[in-house]
Amino acid sequence: INTKRGSVAPPSVDFRIEQSVQTPTKLPEFIGAAEYMDLLNYLQPDPYKKPFTKDQILKTYYGYDPDLYPDTDWLDVITKDCALSTRANLTVSGGSEILRYSLTASYYHEDGIMARDNTLEYDTSTKLNRYNIRANVDLDITKTTTLRMSIGGYMQQLRKSNSSTDELFRVAFETPPFVHPAIYSDGTIPIASKYRSNPWAMSTQNGYYRSTNSKLESLFSLEQNLKMITPGLKMKLVFAFDTFNSNSLTRSKTPDYYSVAKSRDDEGNLLHSIISYGQEFLGHSSSGEYGNNSTYFEANVTYTQSFGNHDVDALLL
Repeated sequence: INTKRGSVAPPSVDFRIEQSVQTPTKLPEFIGAAEYMDLLNYLQPDPYKKPFTKDQILKTYYGYDPDLYPDTDWLDVITKDCALSTRANLTVSGGSEILRYSLTASYYHEDGIMARDNTLEYDTSTKLNRYNIRANVDLDITKTTTLRMSIGGYMQQLRKSNSSTDELFRVAFETPPFVHPAIYSDGTIPIASKYRSNPWAMSTQNGYYRSTNSKLESLFSLEQNLKMITPGLKMKLVFAFDTFNSNSLTRSKTPDYYSVAKSRDDEGNLLHSIISYGQEFLGHSSSGEYGNNSTYFEANVTYTQSFGNHDVDALLL
């Protein structure tokens, strides 16, 4: 891959930064809890087997008690309206008859649309940082000898929720808005049963995943013009070394889950019980550690010359 190299010119510095706001092209819109409950009643022809009473539907519609009569928009709960991205690029180039150089450095940052719980010390929202750098230098050691050096690479850091985005959206699509709120006003986290999931808890309370990828590419070449022996004769030595490393870390945690509250006691406390106990601290596991490197060496001699109507082009590699 040929990248931009320096030329004989005064030093040139170019800096550019871009900031953008990203939003989903389209997300599905679901009916509210009261409409959902009314529809389920309509689909039940037996008047004695209606799943919801008129009182339940009205209290849900007017927001009488969000804990006992929730109307949860799960997509709104687990996502943000927009996400920011930043791109910055710096290029420095120039040189003289002896030394030419070109340096390019860039930074890219992108936030995801998944929401986080700001009360936690750790961040479960999606964030990506990528750093790129490349330096090309051409040095004329003598009038017939040129040393070329190219060094470049990148480092990418990704952090996100411990649950996959596909799974979070699937559970959000499947969970009805009237089952329970994302979290009760007393700070407890509900689930409909131990076989169901709370989309908000999956997104924000299960810990986070972090991965780092890095790659370094280097290329060195020494070119010697052997015109002092015969015109058109050249020799070239090439050495390249590339390395790639990847590792990931998972900090997992399960919160305490409570049953769905159906009423309050005389003091206004929610009446529900714990279904399962979670973990007090984040777990720790590393996985996906991987790396490789490659080394390349080449030596070649070329001869290019024209003799009248004849052209000679030879290569010894």
